[in-house]
Amino acid sequence: MQQLNILLSTFLVFLLAIAGVNGYAIEPNHRRQFVKRHDHEHVAPRQAAASPSPTPRQDGTVANCLKWRYTQKTNGPTDTCDNIVTRFESIGLTKANLIKWNPALKSDCSGFQLGYYLCVQAGPAPTASASPSPTPRQDGTVANCLKWRYTQKTNGPTDTCDNIVTRFESIGLTKANLIKWNPALKSDCSGFQLGYYLCVQAGPTSTTAASPSSTATASTSPTPRQDGTVANCLKWRYTQKTNGPTDTCDNIVTRFESIGLTKANLIKWNPALKSDCSGFQLGYYLCVQAGPTSTTAASPSSTATASTSPTPRQDGTVANCLKWRYTQKTNGPTDTCDNIVTRFESIGLTKANLIKWNPALKSDCSGFQLGYYLCVQAGPAPTTATTTVKSTTTSSKTTSTTRALPAATQSGQTNRCINWRYVQPTDTCENIVSRYANTEDKLTLPNLLQWNPALGDDCSGLTPKYWVCVRVEPYWIDSIKHQGNAPYAESGYKVYRNVKDFGAKGDGVTDDTAAIQNAIASGNRCGLGCDSSTTKPALVYFPPGTYIVSRAIITYYQTHMIGDPFDLPRLKAAPWFEGYAIIEGNPYSAPDKNWHGPTNNFYKVVRNFIIDTTAMAADAYGTGIHWQVAQATSLTNIIFYSNPSAGTRHQGLYIENGSGGYMSNLVFNGGMFGAWIGNQQYTLRNFTFNNCDTGIFLVWGWVWHLKSMTFNNNRVGIDMTAKNNGVLQVGSVVLSDSTFNNVEIGIASDKVASETPKSANTLAIDNISIKNCPVIVGVSGSTPKLAGTTGTMTVTSWVQGRKYTSSAQTGQDFMGSNSGFRPAGLLDSNGKILERSKPNYETYALSDVLSVRSLGAKGDGTTDDTATLQAAINKAAAESKILYIDYGVYVVTNTIYVPPNSRIMGETWPVILASGSAFTNTANPRVVVQFGRAGETGFIEGTNFVVATRGAMKGAILMQWNLASTGEVSGLYDVHARVGGFTGSNLDANTCLKTPSSTAVNQNCVGAYMLVHISKTASRVIFENTWWWTADHDLDLPAHDQITVFVGRGVLIESTQPIWLYGTASEHNVLYQYQLTNAANVYMGMIQTETPYYQSNPVAPLPFSVNATWNDPDYNSICTSLGGVATCKKSYGVRTQNSNNVLIYGAGLYSFFENYAQTCLSDESCQKYMVSFENTNNVRLYALTTKGTETLLTVNNNWSVPWTPNANIFGATIGLYQNPA
Repeated sequence: MQQLNILLSTFLVFLLAIAGVNGYAIEPNHRRQFVKRHDHEHVAPRQAAASPSPTPRQDGTVANCLKWRYTQKTNGPTDTCDNIVTRFESIGLTKANLIKWNPALKSDCSGFQLGYYLCVQAGPAPTASASPSPTPRQDGTVANCLKWRYTQKTNGPTDTCDNIVTRFESIGLTKANLIKWNPALKSDCSGFQLGYYLCVQAGPTSTTAASPSSTATASTSPTPRQDGTVANCLKWRYTQKTNGPTDTCDNIVTRFESIGLTKANLIKWNPALKSDCSGFQLGYYLCVQAGPTSTTAASPSSTATASTSPTPRQDGTVANCLKWRYTQKTNGPTDTCDNIVTRFESIGLTKANLIKWNPALKSDCSGFQLGYYLCVQAGPAPTTATTTVKSTTTSSKTTSTTRALPAATQSGQTNRCINWRYVQPTDTCENIVSRYANTEDKLTLPNLLQWNPALGDDCSGLTPKYWVCVRVEPYWIDSIKHQGNAPYAESGYKVYRNVKDFGAKGDGVTDDTAAIQNAIASGNRCGLGCDSSTTKPALVYFPPGTYIVSRAIITYYQTHMIGDPFDLPRLKAAPWFEGYAIIEGNPYSAPDKNWHGPTNNFYKVVRNFIIDTTAMAADAYGTGIHWQVAQATSLTNIIFYSNPSAGTRHQGLYIENGSGGYMSNLVFNGGMFGAWIGNQQYTLRNFTFNNCDTGIFLVWGWVWHLKSMTFNNNRVGIDMTAKNNGVLQVGSVVLSDSTFNNVEIGIASDKVASETPKSANTLAIDNISIKNCPVIVGVSGSTPKLAGTTGTMTVTSWVQGRKYTSSAQTGQDFMGSNSGFRPAGLLDSNGKILERSKPNYETYALSDVLSVRSLGAKGDGTTDDTATLQAAINKAAAESKILYIDYGVYVVTNTIYVPPNSRIMGETWPVILASGSAFTNTANPRVVVQFGRAGETGFIEGTNFVVATRGAMKGAILMQWNLASTGEVSGLYDVHARVGGFTGSNLDANTCLKTPSSTAVNQNCVGAYMLVHISKTASRVIFENTWWWTADHDLDLPAHDQITVFVGRGVLIESTQPIWLYGTASEHNVLYQYQLTNAANVYMGMIQTETPYYQSNPVAPLPFSVNATWNDPDYNSICTSLGGVATCKKSYGVRTQNSNNVLIYGAGLYSFFENYAQTCLSDESCQKYMVSFENTNNVRLYALTTKGTETLLTVNNNWSVPWTPNANIFGATIGLYQNPA
């Protein structure tokens, strides 16, 4: 794509003109002004920086909320406005305030919905002060307050000084102290007023985690404490003079003996007291209960990890204990076996069970001792079971890993669980979360629901006497031994980086910007001044947490930014954020100059994050991600939160140019735009837009494929009205399998029949569902092009653009419904084109993963790794484990066979590099990586690796898929083919520099026979975001010169069973980029191609020969009628032979050169033919865009579609070709 930097300057000119569209005023222009300045004033840091507000919330919830309720169906009454008010009336909640603080409820609570957080207590907005004190407060309140009371009228007695003292005397409050800490009350409390916060507990020094009940910080220990207090304290006592006896060691022991406190332990846990308590002082916190990992109701440990059981215990106590009793001498009867049984008989305790669960008691209880914990309730014993878990989006997987799991579990629970809760009859999801939120489990409701899918979204599946998971082990990506080897980097270079190892805290308070950027940049990687490089990749991992950032995080070349998919880390812009985008994919170093050329900005991934700009001012251009990239890039599994306030200018995603690309599984919440984007071509899949003013604003583009879009409560779903000097700038859009809910205008398009270019704003709609969308296509104030409804409806197929069929060969300007078809084999159970997502394998445990480096492979770019790599693949498949290919360059000298039951994941694109004589015979081509053998069935999945060649491997077929998938669909995701142009390929400018003035063929630059072969036996496989590239330029040498490398064929598909291609590209191959021969049931969702820059020097098939066995096109025969004109003998973008049931939803097929010259672009004469359909039926092609070719489409070598009547803003476009009509 190197040449397109030249072409892009044309498009940059009009961005300024478009900038004012829809009131989105941008000065001086949208792509550049953010780099230098931001128009809003700097905002002082808010308390704790990160907003404490949980999600999801309905619109308009107050920002100053103090307490939340997650609405749900419980084992008791299902939540309603009324019973929530009843539940929280003790803290002063009224129905009026509930509605005031949560305006989406509406005045009659008709807007109430389950599954959202509601504010149930609020105070005025916090100040910008660093103090954690709430507001409003009266003057003079002490700075070191630990606990507050918001004065109010309740359903009980209205607050007064006296009843506040009564309420809080248990924590030592006296009237004297209340007045002392709140001097505005005056000595007689005559200054008391409702509606203010009063301090009801104070300590000598102020701390940001002052409240003794707060456990949200990393350490739950309050201050001040005396020296040496134990780190594992569970409960504290602030020593003070009270209305009763002043605290001493003895009366503290008396006060807390009910939880097992003894004087010996008090001294042990607080050694500054000294052995005789002579070190006792008032005004300090003492530990009064301790245990290594004690919880209120201990749960069984499911693995050999640390038990949640308290200490001390006698030997042999059962591991699955649910409730404990600390044996002690009390003010009543001293504990014995008998009276413990009596105390707990209400929960079913018998003496037999007491002895069974605590065998050290002995059969007659003669082993009973005071001062130990006894188990008084147990759940079903853990069982060792082989578990069946489900990968995120792929097949069921049975692992041979044994793990101690509870017997009574519900379906779908994660294999990563390491702590469980046995559900009691009185349990609700809310109280389970409350119980485990402030322990080491740090449980949240979203996590509880995610780890236990049988609970459902509303927790209605919570069932007593079953176990629920309350904590999981860390994502194995972080836990595995990190041994990636970058052989062309300096010694000691680290591929893997955890941002916390670089000092990031993720605590929602600390500014983590510098630490994160250091984690990305460390090792002198490819950033400013480096256009591209493959030699220093990095996988940058973010553990769960909230990471405050104050300026953009810049992604360097060949970087994977990965969050934990089970607990998405949040990147949150600080209120004082400088710049505009939280993640910066390609910064500007000068006006109109990026760090990396936008069309060459390859190999970048951002996955599994929450991106939050809500703390930025609404009138700032708060942006989640600026993503100016090209092929082999992706954004996946990201949730964007934008400032929803009136007048917001926020946007989740901003793209002004580039040559993409693929993005999937994105959710946009709020903002002026979900996505403001312009690019040559793109595939967008599974996006959701909630409450954005405009979901997608397309600023320009040649071909857009939008699949599985959901628009909820938007003014406009998709806006494609952008113009420059009155000329439409969006070439074509294909929208399929999508939904509009409560959207005023689904797709804004104001094109009229007389506008030129004729094919601008080509639009194809395919299987769209409508619910309350009055205008599906059109603009406000005009008659709709396609009217919607305030009810529900479905649009099967509708097209705006140029239409061709076998019976309408001259074409027609068309706007209307179309009689479409969809082969049943390509559909899912809901009638949509089947899709799957790239797996994260987040439900897998570390024990389910094998590393190729640990199994002996070197990946050093020199050692022959054929045998060790093959052995590792075989072992992983046989054991049903994931094979992790640590980054490296793995040289192979023979075919690598991938058997059924394989799951392979690479660490930021390791390279499998073919080398040696086995791959040099064009008469007997050999496969480098073979996925299954002919006749084999089963399942294979591969992600994140590159297959490549070294030197003149002219007989190499880089990848071949033979497997017939059974059950779930197989797939390759982010798996790329690359021939030439990188360090280690030996096919760079030193060997293969372009030679347009010479007709000689350099045989040393014949890099491969074919990139990809999907064979006759292949079935049910998805290829997603795969870039099959024969290099046109150097990626690593500093000059990045154009090079001439020859590969005979791009992608050959011969399967008759379902095959799906999403966001794929095939470029610069001699005979064709895509060819379908005797194929059927093929879906191609936005394909992109380029003709080799060197053609017609030489013409196709040189330097190869036509091979009838492979059904190669014979250009000498094809071009005879044209007198053998050289521009006819150029590589097809797409060729189909004897095929049927073919769907192509968006295609950008480009021919930019004639022997490295571009003068042919002015009259589209670089190439004669681009697409050939030969004896192909049941084919539908939406939005075919070509550049540099005289004809767009040829049918049966009989009739062709010329470019001139189909001219678009760039090249030419057909809206629809269909056969039969």
